[in-house]
Order: sequence, then structure tokens, then C-alpha cells
Amino acid sequence: MIASEKVDQFYAMIQKKWYEKSDPDYVLIISPNHFYPDEKTPQTFSSLSCFYHEKKYTLSAFPDVKDKNQLAKPFGTTFLLKEHGIGEHLPRIQKYFPSAKIVAVALPTHLPPQEKLKKLAFA
Repeated sequence: MIASEKVDQFYAMIQKKWYEKSDPDYVLIISPNHFYPDEKTPQTFSSLSCFYHEKKYTLSAFPDVKDKNQLAKPFGTTFLLKEHGIGEHLPRIQKYFPSAKIVAVALPTHLPPQEKLKKLAFA
């Protein structure tokens, strides 16, 4: 696991180097699917409000990728995000790129890296 301060420094560097004057339109988070490792295809969310560590975030849709919302569980009218590979980045993206839309994709963990990239590219 990477120390939190190093991750913050990374986001600060990206923001300063490439996005000092304006935010990117989208930030794409790609994570291993820790909770459904046997899933055969990449997973994403339709547009979704979710909570992660008691803070609310909005995830945007990624077109044409399988959407099961398995990575979040219902919580009233919103969802609780379970996937830490996505959730741990949300506070930093909100801090450094507040107007960017956040798109999250979880990849199958059982495939070799080349197969994961092919599945993502053709999803």
C-alpha cells in the first residue's frame, strides 16, 4: 500500500503540471475488482451518488461497459461504495479536480494484464 501523503503529492503534481488553470473534463479510475474477482468483464457504474467514508461523491457513467452496481450496495436513495481501489481516490480527485466528472472501472483480477487491457479497450 502507498502512503497517503505520497498519493496526495502525486495528485498535487498532476494538478500543478497539467491542470493548474482548469480541471480535466473526466478523471478515470481503473481498479482491480477486489470484491468480484471472477467477474469476466470490466464493471462500472451508471451515474451514481455514493458514500465512501461518510462523504458523498457522484460517479459518472462510462459508456458501453457492463454496469451491475455490484461495487456499491444500496443505502436509502444512494449507495455505499465498497471498492477501496476506487473510493480511496475520490477525496483527492474532489480536492484537486473539483469540477471533473469521475468515471470508475473495475477490471477482472484473474486475467493476465494484456487480457485486461483488451477487455477494457473493446468494452
